[in-house]
Amino acid sequence: MREILEAAIRHFASLLIFLIFVRVILSWFPEPKSDSILRQLYFNLLRIAHILTDPITGPIRNLIRKSPLGGPGMVLDFSPIIALFLIQFARDILIQIVRMIF
Repeated sequence: MREILEAAIRHFASLLIFLIFVRVILSWFPEPKSDSILRQLYFNLLRIAHILTDPITGPIRNLIRKSPLGGPGMVLDFSPIIALFLIQFARDILIQIVRMIF
């Protein structure tokens, strides 16, 4: 049972990390102009990444905006980097809790 829970936690954290990377990398490229399969793939991947990562990156982004580091002139979005650290931290804590319980 313990191994299954640990694997589930690791896989879920890996999925979130992967989607954050997809979101960041896709933000570096302009959207495809033509009405092609590439454009559909681009927007579908971006939509999925936003839906699944916004609950994590959104509150972090809001906290950064309210801090002295943020504000309306904030050029770079550091919320994905902070989210990556928080996901890894939460993953490690959850795995330790599972090991203590089982």
